[in-house]
Amino acid sequence: MKVLRIFLYNTGVHKKRVIEFTDNNGNFKNFICLAGVNGTGKTTLFDLIENLGRFLNRKVQLNDFSINIERENVLSLVDFVQIDFLIDNKIISVVIGDEKYIQNDNTKEQMFIIENNVKEIIRKFEDDLKSQTEEKNISMIEKTRFEFYSREFAKRAKRLKKTKNNKSFFPVLQEISNNIDKNLIQNQTNLPFIYYFSDNDKKIIDTRYKILPKYELRYDIVHKYSPSQDDLKGLLVYFDYAFNDKYLQLVEWINKNIFEDKEILQIDRPNFNVLIKTNTGDTHNIDYLSSGEKSILVILVNIFLFANEQSIILIDEIEKSLHPQFQEKLLNLIKKLQKERGFQVIISAHSRKIWEDLQEDEIIDLTK
Repeated sequence: MKVLRIFLYNTGVHKKRVIEFTDNNGNFKNFICLAGVNGTGKTTLFDLIENLGRFLNRKVQLNDFSINIERENVLSLVDFVQIDFLIDNKIISVVIGDEKYIQNDNTKEQMFIIENNVKEIIRKFEDDLKSQTEEKNISMIEKTRFEFYSREFAKRAKRLKKTKNNKSFFPVLQEISNNIDKNLIQNQTNLPFIYYFSDNDKKIIDTRYKILPKYELRYDIVHKYSPSQDDLKGLLVYFDYAFNDKYLQLVEWINKNIFEDKEILQIDRPNFNVLIKTNTGDTHNIDYLSSGEKSILVILVNIFLFANEQSIILIDEIEKSLHPQFQEKLLNLIKKLQKERGFQVIISAHSRKIWEDLQEDEIIDLTK
């Protein structure tokens, strides 16, 4: 799966824009960096790919989206957006907004998933929650209103716009829906998969385990990394126990490519922890790594274990908490894995170091 382009009209700071993720010959790019100062809409684009990607699952539900009183969901801000995804050499376009703005691609077979009133449902839900923020039991209100709007979401107006060979798209969509919630670790296949690392969540939480953590990554068309749910320490401890061959491959790769003055020594099984050995011979657990080291590990371990040629990897503010030397290392290792696996990478960066290490055609300047 690849992102080919995004069409925007009155969405956040984007008034009317086409953002191409293809080269001059119309071929998809494997590596793209969104560049620009704060306020140019980089995170909005990531959030749109995340949220519109979820509609590729025809069984999508309201609880697949983040809706709360603290931050508006990007779908409530959309007048019109169309994202063209390339899957199995077919274009599946997800559309929210007025159909008069729809853009056709005449180079390949194309299907449109048109969501007519999602914006209205989500905005009403958000407004409903905001109007009751003074209530003491806001969690109970959220639960009650969520049940109501979940039913509204299930009844929402939606349709597939026909193409000349509409039936050829159904097996693609059916395979996605049929595999939702299956264990991704035990059933690794080349399913379409978007993995999103947001700007603030590339970290490891100091979680103390009393029993062996069972790490389960269930398949969904979109997975957004969460430090609490996707605890890296728990993942490593569990892989050592359940998938030792894969764990040893991973640790060998980490020690060879990421660390210079330390290495992953072993799993401390009695305490369910990961031990790091420094070049001075000292040991400490993984929680004492720097924030930059943790950020690199979170991104690269998950890419190493789960990315395939059908994956799209989204990384917002890739340079956050990283020394320029670490920025270069992370970029080079992602590119190395990308060439080996064939997935698509879309990052954002403010760092000139990152920009200078990329080819000109790999950068999309959102200030222009």
